[in-house]
Amino acid sequence: MEFSDVSPKDLSKVFPMMSAMGVDLMDKLLQLDPNQRPTAEEALNHPYFIEELPAPCMPSELPIHHLIN
Repeated sequence: MEFSDVSPKDLSKVFPMMSAMGVDLMDKLLQLDPNQRPTAEEALNHPYFIEELPAPCMPSELPIHHLIN
C-alpha cells in the first residue's frame, strides 16, 4: 500500500477563533511521530495554559461549582 504526501492543514484557518498559542499547542499535540509530540508535562507547561485566559482556578471557583456539589 502506498500513501501520497499530503500537506498539513493550516490549523489557524480550520479553527479561526483559536488563539495563536492554542493553535501552536494543538499543532504540537497532533504530531504523527510520537517522538515529536510533547509529554503531558511539557504540554501543561505550554504558554497556552499560562498566558491565555481564562486563567486556571480551583473547582470551587468555577461558576457552576454549586451545581456539581
